[in-house]
Amino acid sequence: IAGKAATQEVITALLNALTDVNYHVREAASRALGEVSETVATQEVVTGLLNTVKDENRNVGWAASGALRNIGKKAATQEVIATLLNVLKDENH
Repeated sequence: IAGKAATQEVITALLNALTDVNYHVREAASRALGEVSETVATQEVVTGLLNTVKDENRNVGWAASGALRNIGKKAATQEVIATLLNVLKDENH
């Protein structure tokens, strides 16, 4: 999602989809958020994805991790790195 498609309305809808009951929706939202440009990736986007990394569904968590990687430097905070390391240590993920 880039340029005109990445409106605040679209970003808000994707962030809301991160908590959908259907894991396919959560996974798709994570992947879509990973396609936003770094300039559109707000702290709210990073936080939403960071919370989703810990999703009960492994595929959703991996999609969120990949999205954080795609966002780049804006997502490379100590909190994000620590959370990713903890998820890697978790035998359930």
